[in-house]
Amino acid sequence: MLKNLSNLPILFVDDDELWLENTLRGLKILGLKKVEGCSNPLEVLDRLQSTKYNLIVIDLWMPQKPGEILLNEIKQHYPDIPIIIITADNHVDTAVKCMQNGAANFLTKPIEPNQVITYIKQIITDTTHTKINSSSTSDTLSSPIQYFSTLSQTVKMQNIFNFIDTNYLSILPILITGESGCGKSNLAFSIYKAYRRLGEFVTFDFADINNQNSFFDLSNPKSINQLISTNNEITIYFKNIDLLTINSQYCLLNLFQTIQNEHHNSLSNVLELPKFILSSTIDIIKEDTLISDLNFILKIQHIIIPPLRERIIDIPLLFMSFINRYIIKNNINMPHIPKELLPLLEQYYFPNNIQELEDMFKYALDNCNRGKLSMESFKEHMDLHRDIDSFTKCNNVFSSCKILPTLKESQHLLILEALKRSNGNQAHAAHLLGITRQGLNRKIQSFNIKI
Repeated sequence: MLKNLSNLPILFVDDDELWLENTLRGLKILGLKKVEGCSNPLEVLDRLQSTKYNLIVIDLWMPQKPGEILLNEIKQHYPDIPIIIITADNHVDTAVKCMQNGAANFLTKPIEPNQVITYIKQIITDTTHTKINSSSTSDTLSSPIQYFSTLSQTVKMQNIFNFIDTNYLSILPILITGESGCGKSNLAFSIYKAYRRLGEFVTFDFADINNQNSFFDLSNPKSINQLISTNNEITIYFKNIDLLTINSQYCLLNLFQTIQNEHHNSLSNVLELPKFILSSTIDIIKEDTLISDLNFILKIQHIIIPPLRERIIDIPLLFMSFINRYIIKNNINMPHIPKELLPLLEQYYFPNNIQELEDMFKYALDNCNRGKLSMESFKEHMDLHRDIDSFTKCNNVFSSCKILPTLKESQHLLILEALKRSNGNQAHAAHLLGITRQGLNRKIQSFNIKI
């Protein structure tokens, strides 16, 4: 598993020499041959002059020089080196600020070497993929992980941001598809902000439009055509365009063609003409549900937003954004975040994506007990929304086995997988298996599993 990582130079900076020694020893046992440690943050910049590191892991709280300051210094001189911040669980908000200043991710202590390996592998893989498959981040990005109102630190989302910036002067409409709750509306508004258009941002949802013929009727004073003719630089966002009737598709196509002709036959600046952004929870290009000419126009600037389960690395950033907005709105102190919460969330499927994550935190924050988020509210939600159908759709894991394992052997394998996914956290593993922690502990002892 670590074949591609074993010979990459990685530097750990932490003034806790005992933790540093134990962590480095564990990482070397797991296969990282060139991992190095530095207990004095004042020496880091000098070491960077002589050694090129593929990744740096920095402790946030060091008396000689705080990790937040060291991060800024490294990014100033070596912006391409990915950096992971390590912090205590009660300083997560500061760690998220570090991510906004260029850190790739953060980890909370205590953390085991195998957990560190998982994050290192993900960061190195994403960084390598970025160098091979994408250009450098556009100057229009406000930070490496924030694109106006849209937050992310994944390569897929960064490539989307770059694509949007590249097509800044295009007259063509932008189509956004993705699962429900994945952030299509938020990205549409980010596009409006990125293009710095002076006109209004107006949203129409075809799920709420009962009479589409009237909506596109030129003689109707409240039609989309009349709105466009009286508003310069307007941005129109159409939601649920998969609900368009055939007749409405022809009307929309005619609208696009009219604006394109106006641009080609005059000296009108692109930014002075209407901009159209459309979205659908169905990949209408792939499903081929549109008339051919409209399909052709929309697939040119087609953005597919990945679901949250493919953006697990974004979860810390997103939930801290929700919490920060909540505490500012309600003028309260930052709540205590259990260190087990992030590993728990990373194992959830999130069928309703970012919207579901936000709803979970709103409920937990509204029911916060003595300034501490309750793990139980998250567990109850996950249990209530378990996607049972997904199990039946998966290929049977035993279908390729010539000899079936016994029920006891299957239990053993299932427990090992739960412990692996929870990074050895027995409370989390017990929740994944739907049993009590005491019940799991008895099973671990009976199978003589070494933790």
